[in-house]
Amino acid sequence: MKYFGVAFIALLLLSCNRIETQSTLSPDELSFIREVGMLDPKETVHRFYSNFKLRKAGSFFTDKRMVHYWLEGSDTRQHQRECAFYSDITALAPVFDVPDFDCPYLQVRKKDQTTFRVYMDGSKEEMQRFYQDALSEWNRHRSNTR
Repeated sequence: MKYFGVAFIALLLLSCNRIETQSTLSPDELSFIREVGMLDPKETVHRFYSNFKLRKAGSFFTDKRMVHYWLEGSDTRQHQRECAFYSDITALAPVFDVPDFDCPYLQVRKKDQTTFRVYMDGSKEEMQRFYQDALSEWNRHRSNTR
């Protein structure tokens, strides 16, 4: 029983994901994200969050786009890779209040009316900063194209 308690606490600590930045992601992690085709070599990650393991799922925004990926098993047909360059985004809406089994997210709507979620989690302040930084980046690109 003693070992169960220790293992349970270790599992909780290992599963505590946090919002990362380009400087807090390791070179291996950045390389992996590039390998799955979700990050160009000269692109900078502003905020990154994985609601599972980085090699399985990730949501982030960069200086060019917003991204979400979910890599389920070895069958690539089951993989989800979604992104939108800022010029293709028409709306960005935060959803902070979610059921206990879900993560807060940003709902990204594209010009073609499709949507996807960019997940985030953390303290209220961290999630608000994630949203505000993404919104600022999107608005900066929108004003550059007008």
